[in-house]
Amino acid sequence: MSTPRVILENATYHSRILNSIAELDYAPSALAQQTTYLKDIELRYQQSEQKLEKLSETTKKERKEHQNLRDSTARRLAHKLTGRKEKFKEKENKEEREYVEALEQELTEKDSLSVLSQMLAEARELNASLSEKAIQFESLKKELFDLYTRIFDGPTAEFPDDDRLEYHFQTSQSLHDQVQKTLNAECQAAEILTRADRTMAACQTKMQEALGYSQWDMWGGGGMSDIMERNSLSTAQSLAAQVEMLCLQARNVSPFVEPIGRLSVAQGSLMSDVFFDNIFTDMAFHRKIQDSATDLARVHTRLKAQRDAAIHRADTAGSQLIEASQSLEESRKALYDFREATFQRVVAEQRDPNFPERPPSYHSPESLPTEPTATRTIPEPLMSQDVQTPPSPPKWGSKNPYAAALAERASSEQDIIPTRETTPTTQA
Repeated sequence: MSTPRVILENATYHSRILNSIAELDYAPSALAQQTTYLKDIELRYQQSEQKLEKLSETTKKERKEHQNLRDSTARRLAHKLTGRKEKFKEKENKEEREYVEALEQELTEKDSLSVLSQMLAEARELNASLSEKAIQFESLKKELFDLYTRIFDGPTAEFPDDDRLEYHFQTSQSLHDQVQKTLNAECQAAEILTRADRTMAACQTKMQEALGYSQWDMWGGGGMSDIMERNSLSTAQSLAAQVEMLCLQARNVSPFVEPIGRLSVAQGSLMSDVFFDNIFTDMAFHRKIQDSATDLARVHTRLKAQRDAAIHRADTAGSQLIEASQSLEESRKALYDFREATFQRVVAEQRDPNFPERPPSYHSPESLPTEPTATRTIPEPLMSQDVQTPPSPPKWGSKNPYAAALAERASSEQDIIPTRETTPTTQA
């Protein structure tokens, strides 16, 4: 079959392939970003499971030691008869305190594992969807390659403009992929930091509850106020641990995310809160909770700044993506238009032997697109005072649905934050 006939018969097919490829340009870089993120989540989930298993063993050990000492009537009687009743009581309190602390650590790790489990399920679902799109993208590229191979098989020395336009197209594609990668990372970081921000807000709410119960305790709230105070602080500690985990996750995703500092939540003591409870210990611990709440507020401010900076970097990369996509489309169109013109020339030459040997070049040297520069690739990290929240939905959303979905989640997602309604008891 003649080349002109092949070209004419494949014109519609050729156009459909090009449109489908343009719609899936985001898929390869998005899949690479999501795969890296998924591997990191899976690793952290395994580490959390292992840590929880060790903490569970420690809790069982401490519970057994506490029960044995608490239920040992003979040892209690022996200490009483030998005048060492207080020493036995002190040892019993120590075992109880160690058991409670071990149980608190186990419950905190369980909460973190629950959050990681939710993130892991979401990451796997999205990874599977992107894998399908990436496979489709590669299949379409192979179809296009096969089509051009059938038509342009062999050296193209007689078509120097084709080689030059193809080089520019490949350069534009590389820049486009790099901007896509940056956008994916920053949207991922913004989404994770938004989770951290909401978790941090819940942590501060629990700290305010603890301050209220502590105030009540100073005015004679009794044992109930101590229990409620410890419950609020225990939940706040668990939420603070989740915030630290999420911030570390965001830093692994984007190199521009800065650390926000350690999160410290005041914790009480059985000795001072129960056995030696008085107005002075209550006042001292109230001040300790206030200091902790103030520190958490400062950390929350830094967290918000990092979240806003990530959102702004994502929007900046989104703007660059529009420009890079336009450049890619122009270079792709220039290459394919030139090949279409080449097809027409071949057809004309076959129909008219007197057709000039070489028609005017499709692109003169002056009209060829300028080569992209590296200055448009990756946005620089920005100071928090320069941060502005991007419009929603993002204008670049059609160019990268994956990143647009993350951006939407960062602005509207409501996270499930596990909390505990009651404090761990010291009963077996």
